[in-house]
This record gives sequence, structure tokens and C-alpha cells, in this order.
Amino acid sequence: MKRLWIAAPLAAGLLFAGAHTVSAGQSHRVVPVSYRVRPGDTLWSIAGRLTGSGDRREIVDELIRSNRLSSPVIFAGQQLSLPRS
Repeated sequence: MKRLWIAAPLAAGLLFAGAHTVSAGQSHRVVPVSYRVRPGDTLWSIAGRLTGSGDRREIVDELIRSNRLSSPVIFAGQQLSLPRS
């Protein structure tokens, strides 16, 4: 009987922790941030605005990949999807 008194709260605690972990791990819909390219913009300059003084190379690669660009050349008026920070 003593084991039941120990096991019951332990099982309840594990169920609660497990339920919390599942809800915390669920993905939520992320609304993409879009940006309209202005004259003079480059992927490098856009990445600089997103990272500040950080390394721009990863952001440039992500911009190319996420926007399915065939080259790093962009044009004024083009709509880009920006990574969320």
C-alpha cells in the first residue's frame, strides 16, 4: 500500500510533465515577413539590416534558399520572404 502512495503522485507528475512537453513542442503557424526590394538593395545589404554586426553569409544563403533564387541577383520591386529572428 505504501508503494501505491508513492507511485500515484509520481505517475501523475510524469503525465503532467509529458502533457506540458507535448504542448510546448507543437508548432504554431508563423506568418512570414515579406520585404519589397528597393533600388540599390542587395542580398548582402538586406542581410546586414537583419543581423546588425553579425555574420551576413548565413542570412544571404538562407535568403537565396527560402526565396528559391537561382542567383544572388535581385531586382527593385521583387518581393522577398525574410527569415524570422
